[in-house]
Amino acid sequence: MGIHCYESEIGNNNIIVGGNYTVNQNILPKEKILNIFENMCDYYYLKNLSTYKLRLHNFILESLPYYKWTPEEEQDFFIVLGDTSEFLDEQISYYKAAIDVLPDSVDGKRLKWVYIKCKIIKFFRELFPVNN
Repeated sequence: MGIHCYESEIGNNNIIVGGNYTVNQNILPKEKILNIFENMCDYYYLKNLSTYKLRLHNFILESLPYYKWTPEEEQDFFIVLGDTSEFLDEQISYYKAAIDVLPDSVDGKRLKWVYIKCKIIKFFRELFPVNN
């Protein structure tokens, strides 16, 4: 079942900008999701950085519905959004090393999602650098 969103509906947790989209859970190809991410970043980064972080956070959570995130994991993810680039690089290195040590364990699978989240954040930081 899809959720149909229009540009004029910005403001809820199903924010899609840069055009009209039908969001079908588990159906969007990776390229489409990245395109939507880019459109969201263009809009929110220019409008308000804190709103950009929150909306990106919400969209990523909704784009990965096949993985149930605990409130603690969501909080950890949101904290990482505000971390420094140096810390983020350290986190990515740490999680990658931990995944290599625990490849098929339950902890390894959990760490893979944290690793993916950190990589997504790094991707957007490089795409849209903050000039202080």
